[in-house]
Amino acid sequence: MIIEGAKRILSKPVLKKEPITADHLQNVVNKIGSDRAHLPNVRICAMMLVGYAGFLRYNEIANLKMCNIKKINTYVSLNIESGKTDVYRRGNNVIISKTNLPTCPVVWLLTYINLAKLSLDSNQYVFRSVRFFKSENSYKLAEVNRPLSYTRARELLLSTLTAIGLDCKHFCLQSLRSGGDRF
Repeated sequence: MIIEGAKRILSKPVLKKEPITADHLQNVVNKIGSDRAHLPNVRICAMMLVGYAGFLRYNEIANLKMCNIKKINTYVSLNIESGKTDVYRRGNNVIISKTNLPTCPVVWLLTYINLAKLSLDSNQYVFRSVRFFKSENSYKLAEVNRPLSYTRARELLLSTLTAIGLDCKHFCLQSLRSGGDRF
């Protein structure tokens, strides 16, 4: 009983991360996404908006391939091949509707796909690392077909939230899923 009491006295309380809200995403789009020709900024906006609107875990966002995206006039269907709770590995379809708002995840995803020059029928990962080419003075996706690492995605998310004036210590990649709702 003494040991258990000491553990309670010395323990730190669990501090859960805050969810990202629609207002936060609106601020990100207004500040970071104002230049729709800048590939790194469009990538982080698209990644955040799709993750938020689809209630996606980072692993589901990172493993999303171009062949898993079906574009329809009023929505986009994402085929999640496997997820944390998908015991039988049957996959799951997530439908994200098009809205007429500046934070429309479908518009941002399609803008990113067009800007990155990705083909919908390819087997490439959607969110990959971006390289700057001095000779062409432009950004392009890396040739290596690897998903964006968790560490790099976390750095991008936290730097984006810091840029809009939020304390990044209160957020993580899980904040996209926990704050997700329809907007």
